[in-house]
Amino acid sequence: MKRSREEVEERRSAVWEMLVRGVSQTIIAKTMNVHRNTIFNDVKELRRIHRHGVKDNDVHETLGDAVAKFDEIFKYAMQEYSTAEKSREKAQFLEKAIAAMDKKTRLLVETGVLPKAAQEITGKMIVEGVDITKASLQELRTLQGRMLGQLGAVSGENRISEHLSEN
Repeated sequence: MKRSREEVEERRSAVWEMLVRGVSQTIIAKTMNVHRNTIFNDVKELRRIHRHGVKDNDVHETLGDAVAKFDEIFKYAMQEYSTAEKSREKAQFLEKAIAAMDKKTRLLVETGVLPKAAQEITGKMIVEGVDITKASLQELRTLQGRMLGQLGAVSGENRISEHLSEN
């Protein structure tokens, strides 16, 4: 007798509950009054579905967590950069921001997500006229060099803070 899809899904749900509690497949078959091979096939399919679901969720969740962490590091570094008074501190925070953006970019490129991620960026962070949320790594490094050059050329003044407040 052929079972409906709903009946099979209900049976598999019950099989999974018993399996998780440690009930053997033989006892599950006897309890449900079905052949042991039916339970064996149900368990095989349930494990396949679960393995596939866990694999997909873990990869996306892990990737999302990593990207969020790089974003946090970037934002923190830029906040600290904007409040730092010494040029050396500013350079260190800017380097941390660039490194976080670089690692995030490499991760997104290596996993093939970058085209989608680039479309989803909606916020802007303007430094020296450059939207650093959309800038390439090379553009960020050029900006860093330009800003460090300005810091070296101007003594006693904090030109970077002026540029940040203007933008």
